[in-house]
Amino acid sequence: MCPKGDINPLLKVGVIFDLDQTLIDSVMALQDRQSRNWNSVYSKIPQFKVFDGIEKILRFLNTRNIPVCIVTSSPRSYCEKVLSSLGIKVCFSICYHDSKNHKPHPEPILIAKNKLINEY
Repeated sequence: MCPKGDINPLLKVGVIFDLDQTLIDSVMALQDRQSRNWNSVYSKIPQFKVFDGIEKILRFLNTRNIPVCIVTSSPRSYCEKVLSSLGIKVCFSICYHDSKNHKPHPEPILIAKNKLINEY
């Protein structure tokens, strides 16, 4: 799901998604996430669901060699556990500790955009 060089170099394309409440329904862990009770959050991950239509969108992007990444305000360990548990494959993730400023500041999205442009 991480194509390199298969796309017209004049047409740089990639898709950036948020994780929680965009790709997946994790609302059941919202309060625990806000209070940073990560052990409780991790125990709830097997109950998370991918929103309807998301797998179809990800397959569509994959078949067209369009790289996909995640930008999330959550720590990397959480992001990786969620993606693994739900079988979601992305090229890379930009997580909480990857930027000085955090969403809604544009810095994490700009980091992802630059990585898509320079590496995919």
